[in-house]
Amino acid sequence: MTRLSRSVLAATATVASLALFAGCGSSASGSDADSGSSSAPITVGYSTDGGQNYDPAKAGNQYVSVYLLPTYDSLLSVDDAGEVGASLAESFELSDDGKTLTLHLRQGVKFHDGAELTADAVKKNFERSMNGEGSVLKADFASVESIDAPDDSTVVIELENRDAAFLSALADRAGMMISPDALDSPDLDLQPVGAGPYKVTEHLPGSSITYEKFDEYWNPDHAGTPKLTLKMIVDPEARLRAISTGEIDIAALGQDQGAAAEQAGLSVTAMEPMTMPLMIYLNMKEGSPLNDPQVRRAISLAIDRQGISETILEGNCEPTGQLFTQDYWAASPEVQVPERDVDEAKKLLAEAGYADGFTMSLSAISAAPYRVIAEAEAAQLAEIGIDVDLQISEPTKVVSDFNGQKTTDAYTSLWPGATDPAKTFASLYQPTGLFNPGAYEDEELLSLLEEGRSAATQEDRAAAYAKANERAADQVVQIPICSSKALRAEKAPVTGIGLTAAGTVDYSEISIEE
Repeated sequence: MTRLSRSVLAATATVASLALFAGCGSSASGSDADSGSSSAPITVGYSTDGGQNYDPAKAGNQYVSVYLLPTYDSLLSVDDAGEVGASLAESFELSDDGKTLTLHLRQGVKFHDGAELTADAVKKNFERSMNGEGSVLKADFASVESIDAPDDSTVVIELENRDAAFLSALADRAGMMISPDALDSPDLDLQPVGAGPYKVTEHLPGSSITYEKFDEYWNPDHAGTPKLTLKMIVDPEARLRAISTGEIDIAALGQDQGAAAEQAGLSVTAMEPMTMPLMIYLNMKEGSPLNDPQVRRAISLAIDRQGISETILEGNCEPTGQLFTQDYWAASPEVQVPERDVDEAKKLLAEAGYADGFTMSLSAISAAPYRVIAEAEAAQLAEIGIDVDLQISEPTKVVSDFNGQKTTDAYTSLWPGATDPAKTFASLYQPTGLFNPGAYEDEELLSLLEEGRSAATQEDRAAAYAKANERAADQVVQIPICSSKALRAEKAPVTGIGLTAAGTVDYSEISIEE
């Protein structure tokens, strides 16, 4: 996962012949500011339970990365423009045909248990992610043919074909390095052992994780608090109460809590991820009304994006017709925000053979604001004759019913983000994608996704993905609603909080201004 404010060290990265992988580090644009280290410990109330697994290769929770970032460094980094830079690998080269990637590892890197980062350690991590039982990263390594460690500091990876997304994957969980001495530990799920700036000193599963600065961290210029605690407070009202009473120093807010936090005398800061829209995910299975693009267009036109943002989310969600903000390198400037048009939506339904409407299920987690959003969407769809069976439940059941059991027709939530658009598109548009439970397939869209993944330059990738966004919008393959902002409340000014390219909040350089 990219650490934008840390990646200025990546300037030594090099590549051969491909402008796509220019050797430059990430900018600090995703972070509040550079900061000096604070002597004060910091406790953050975060909105998502990290689950019971903090193994980068096996954690199934898509939102677990916020808990991984302080303790696991990745081999590479990537910035908001999609440019790949260095991290644990201080430089790299890609062959002219894009099939051979050579990583040169940074010297003197130690893991929290004292083990050293070597090429053999990287190879063991990769092989575990590729072939290990329970690995959730196998798709990231699908194009890898072989891995070699010719010496202690060099790793050579042979790919079956050009795979532009593979480098970005190494800036995400696929590139997070676990100590080779801990790879087989039965306790690794709950006791992370990485090479990041913080070492886990206490873990109360489902409650909190406490990190302390790692004295032998390879980057002596790393800023941040000496002690960081992330408390898992899923209830947004409970987080707001916790910061108001002084139990925590910083609270992640729901998009609908900004005004309440300000009224409580707290400072509110908003950051805008480029890749994390609020969406209605669709089960577009064969035989379902949702398999028909006319029906999906009707649903999209029935949704009042502006109303949801302003009335429910205090304006903290910019209406959109695509997955990314306009500033993101893979977005299309041609995709317009669909304006609500109830009459046109009814007409489209009638043309599709549903003049009398139909019934569909829509699920959401019970926490605000998602329950309220789902209720609003259900009411808006009722206006065009669609009867919504609203299913509000706890997060695990909601996701299981949609992705696992595949019994729900639609589900509304945030997209958790991804370091590279190839991963986002694959999850949503590939027939095997996790968020495409109906295995819907659009040949033109899939062709554009392959073009973007195999393109030789960043410009060619951007062009292919822009067209993919346009095709997805035209066929309404999934329904983006608005681009959500990440809000937080604090009592004392803080610095060093950043967003990764995937949109994950990164607390690993956080400090309180003194």
